[in-house]
Amino acid sequence: MGILNTLLRAVTWWNGQTLNTQIFTARKGIKVGEDEGQCVLSQRG
Repeated sequence: MGILNTLLRAVTWWNGQTLNTQIFTARKGIKVGEDEGQCVLSQRG
């Protein structure tokens, strides 16, 4: 992934999840299942 793609991920939401959302999900999310190959997460607590 190039520098431009990394920058775009950090500040745009229309290209998928933002960097902040990805970090939050990795820290706070728990896997509750799978749906058609996609991981389904829920917030802890």
